[in-house]
Amino acid sequence: MDPVAQPVQPIGIEENRPQAQFLRAQLRGLQAFWSKALHRLNLVLPKDGSEAMTGPLELKTYTRATMPDAGFLKGSLIHVSDGGSPWSRSLVSKSADQSIPDSVFTPLIWQAEAYDNGGWFANSGDSIFTVPAGVTRARLTGNVQWDSASGTVRSAFFRKNAGVLLGAGLNSVVPTTALSDAENLSSPVVDCVASDTFQIDVFQESGGGALNALSLGHTYFAIEAVEFAEGYGGTLQFSNGTRWVPAG
Repeated sequence: MDPVAQPVQPIGIEENRPQAQFLRAQLRGLQAFWSKALHRLNLVLPKDGSEAMTGPLELKTYTRATMPDAGFLKGSLIHVSDGGSPWSRSLVSKSADQSIPDSVFTPLIWQAEAYDNGGWFANSGDSIFTVPAGVTRARLTGNVQWDSASGTVRSAFFRKNAGVLLGAGLNSVVPTTALSDAENLSSPVVDCVASDTFQIDVFQESGGGALNALSLGHTYFAIEAVEFAEGYGGTLQFSNGTRWVPAG
């Protein structure tokens, strides 16, 4: 028989069909995976390629007015801000000693500002922190270092709106002769609204003489916002695909 006239039979097609089907399924799965990955990257990276990806994707920040639809970034975590600082706090100290008269409740004066995120402290020479808009709860800490003197009683405490504050952290020290005395204050979380004021008042009873609150770096006043009203401050939001909800 003429070998050229005989039909050519495929070799191994039936035997290899399961493997070919498996490989095709694997390729389809990889294609779907990379398509989703590229879609997620295109949501946060410029489409013109002007920003190459060199590390982890940054947390996207939006204001209330520019928040995307929750379904647009399904399963994503974003930071939502009112447009101001996401961290609201202030720390001030003294750059000059302050003479505290005998038996007079006296607010401490602050000159040096270490930081002020949110606009709590207005000017050098002021005694108060003023609560900015949107803050609903805050925590206070402070420290007062006194000149050494015998026969005196020394106290320090927080005031709110120049009045009594529940959680004022009253601290009194016994008199010493050789060493200066330091008083450390802290408060629980306290309720507040915009324009409320906080200060540290001190008192000393020496029988007639003044006593200095020192500016050696150990006398300071600090405040930190711990809760904001809806629409203020910075919050993390998580998309469940239909709406944004607070993370955690």
